[in-house]
Amino acid sequence: MILPILALICLCGCGATTPLSQRAMVKMVTVHCEPQQYRVGLLYLTVNREADADQAGSIPHYAYGTGETVSEALVNAEKASGETPFYAQNELLMVEGTPPRASFDKVIEYFSEEHFSRTNMAIFCCDKLPESSEMSDYAKDLAIYTGQPNVVVRRVYDYGPDETALLPLLRTDTETVQSDGFLVLPVKGESFVISKQAEFAAVLMGENKKMKFHFQNGGCTVNELAISHDVTYKDQMRQKLILTGAICEVEGKLSEEELKAAVAEDLQKQFNELYAACYLANDTDLFAFDWWFSCYNQRVFQAARQAERFYLPDTMTLQIKLHME
Repeated sequence: MILPILALICLCGCGATTPLSQRAMVKMVTVHCEPQQYRVGLLYLTVNREADADQAGSIPHYAYGTGETVSEALVNAEKASGETPFYAQNELLMVEGTPPRASFDKVIEYFSEEHFSRTNMAIFCCDKLPESSEMSDYAKDLAIYTGQPNVVVRRVYDYGPDETALLPLLRTDTETVQSDGFLVLPVKGESFVISKQAEFAAVLMGENKKMKFHFQNGGCTVNELAISHDVTYKDQMRQKLILTGAICEVEGKLSEEELKAAVAEDLQKQFNELYAACYLANDTDLFAFDWWFSCYNQRVFQAARQAERFYLPDTMTLQIKLHME
């Protein structure tokens, strides 16, 4: 009885494994959500099998497939490559265009549930993918970009079906990887882009502590940016954000007070624009203000949140405290 079992163990998997040297090392997956189908692309590397052993290198390729589901499109991309893919080294997922929220959720659902090894992929969005000939170099630069300080990175496992989805938006028409803001996909309502205020939005999310400012007669850098929250409740719930920071690397002729005033005015303007776009126009809690209200008094907050409009122009205020470094 033991011998047949040993024979089965020995035979299991024999001859079915393709050596890594003969597989396609996937470095980036791209997705475009079309009206009735998905288009999935694979950027992958293969060993130069025609070169001598001491001169062997990797050759980049790009193949894509379409399908009514993400799975079908990916399988067709694998078929188009003519290779056996290896996904363990893949760390990048690039979404092209502005996907409908329902389609985006299907993408996240597939890569988080069906293929566990890919849930750590950093996910980005772009208006248009780089040209196929440039995609390999772009993916290399993007992998380095994700490790830089103050760069907002989202991974597949960060998204939930009942949460606002924020995708870092990238430019692909420049020599280096550059941020173009964020694409926001609310659970309900239309998507929108945060561009000019993206750096300050990252501060409000706790993912950026440094900003540079340029004015007509000077400029500076503000370090150690930090946010604290003060919630009060009288006739209605209100929340005051207290922003602190240290001014340094001063340039130009502005006095200390003029520089503080100019920076504060700029930050206040950006906050007003972000609050209007996210909370007043879309009721999208991008910066987790709800959480602070709930911590203050969950019962009162839950009752107030049921109203048609919870966030009013005076619900949130910003107080700015700057000092010279």
